[in-house]
Amino acid sequence: MAIRRHRRIDQPIEDLATHPHLFITVRVLAEYLEVNDRTIIGMIHAQQIPAAKVGREWRLPTDGVRQAFKPLAQKQSA
Repeated sequence: MAIRRHRRIDQPIEDLATHPHLFITVRVLAEYLEVNDRTIIGMIHAQQIPAAKVGREWRLPTDGVRQAFKPLAQKQSA
């Protein structure tokens, strides 16, 4: 019997809008935005980005991250 392997949640993001996972890690979002992990964690603590702590790590819902950064994307395109 073959073991099904799921794609890792910490794979790099090419496009957040089409990312296939429901959740991403702090590291993945930080690399995508080209900021430090601590910047993302600070945004989580300031409740600017929705997140849930699973064990020792934060998980961020991709839909929530898109919604959190939507106003910034709109300002830049205007």
